[in-house]
Amino acid sequence: MKKTVFISFILIFLGAFPLRSLAQIDQWELLTDQYRNVTLRDMDASGDTLIAVGPDISTFTPHILRSFDDGRSWDTLQVGNGPLLRSIQFSDQNHAVIGSVNTFSCVLRTSDAGHNWEWMWCDLDSNFTGINQIEFFDEQHAYMFGWGRDAFTSGCMYETTDGGVSWAHVKGNLPDQPIEFAQFLSPQQGYTGSFLFGHSLLFRTIDGGQSWQECTAVDSMSFTAAYFHDIQRGFMSTMDGIIWATHDSGHTWTEVHTDSNAYFMGIEFANEKYGVAVGNEYSGRSQPVIAYTTDGGTTWKRVDNMPAHFQLQKAKFTSDRFYVVSGSGEVLRSGKVDLTTSTTDVQKEEFELKLFPNPTPVGNRVEIPTEWSGWVDIKVLNNLGERVGQLRLHEGEREIQANYEPGIYFLQISHEQGSHSIKWVIR
Repeated sequence: MKKTVFISFILIFLGAFPLRSLAQIDQWELLTDQYRNVTLRDMDASGDTLIAVGPDISTFTPHILRSFDDGRSWDTLQVGNGPLLRSIQFSDQNHAVIGSVNTFSCVLRTSDAGHNWEWMWCDLDSNFTGINQIEFFDEQHAYMFGWGRDAFTSGCMYETTDGGVSWAHVKGNLPDQPIEFAQFLSPQQGYTGSFLFGHSLLFRTIDGGQSWQECTAVDSMSFTAAYFHDIQRGFMSTMDGIIWATHDSGHTWTEVHTDSNAYFMGIEFANEKYGVAVGNEYSGRSQPVIAYTTDGGTTWKRVDNMPAHFQLQKAKFTSDRFYVVSGSGEVLRSGKVDLTTSTTDVQKEEFELKLFPNPTPVGNRVEIPTEWSGWVDIKVLNNLGERVGQLRLHEGEREIQANYEPGIYFLQISHEQGSHSIKWVIR
């Protein structure tokens, strides 16, 4: 059953408050005013549209913060009085899904880039009560994760193949704890994790969630966030402020960074070089922490001069910038990340030689390397860094069509063997 919600809003104009001038990953700006009552949990962006979600803690009502002009002005929306919003992801330029947390089996959907929203009362298992994360692979296919009615002893996973209109329960052997972390690298390969009460579990699947294998823990220390480049290589943070790296699917971990006072809540990478870890320092007065790397996680540095009152929750990379949401109601944005330098010179040279033809005439097809096995995910960005296309190629499919206006584009390509970024010219 679908229920349409009519939403009223108040328009607020804000000038960006620069922490420093924008140029690189170590330079950030504040996009929102202080919505002190809204605890932001997640955000996503599509072109100039920015959407952040979370509950108003004074009224326990679901709220959406949105901007249609790249963060220069914002409006705030209350969408009903029931479920509390927890996660959001755009599947293309116009479509997005928001997951809710409460005793309701429902999601919010938009088909016009966030101008209007509609509740979708999904036919989920009656025990499913909270959506903690949504992972889209293309416009139609996604997984969502959360917990059951017995929130402390059950994890749940659901799948959609129609853009979020309907969902089917994936009945795999998930851990008997709520799913707090999930990242899928393809419809078949991914990781989930639970951080409940200091007893952390990290699991890996290679069959779309039908079965899960527990990964090795890091000295029994509770982890707080994780990120994976592919099924072999990833990072996790632990409660003692250490960031760890693995190169063997979580069997062994190596310490790469220590910030003993930090409690990292999220780790996110733009590509194999640029990444951030965000959280808070709780020694004495609470202090927000953003650590960043420009060498693939080998070394990390802190961003200077962060305002003391922020409560950083989660980081997300979209188009050409990192975004961070705060539990005290703010959205922050990094300087632009140059994705054209994301791979080594050898990788770029090999890839460019096999992207043919480039330039590509409008309407023609372009071939990508045929020796890659398995799936290939492709995001198409215009020269402003806006996502204008997204698709998945399956085994044996190695061509895409230049159905875009003449100009300069960038392809962000992920596959089971790694990831690449490449300049694409359509004429």
